Amino acid sequence: MAEQNETHFEVIDNNKAKAHEEQKEMREELINWIKSCDKFQMLELYSEMRRMKRSWND
Repeated sequence: MAEQNETHFEVIDNNKAKAHEEQKEMREELINWIKSCDKFQMLELYSEMRRMKRSWND
């Protein structure tokens, strides 16, 4: 197994932090967009969410 030094761990930690920030930004964007949807759009989103959840649980 390759030896990992402190620099490797710093790079890994920075990558994890960057990915976490990107996920937070995506969640915020989705939340803001969903809040602005009308009733019909919300119904479509809900239907799509249920379809996705069913396919993930198969």
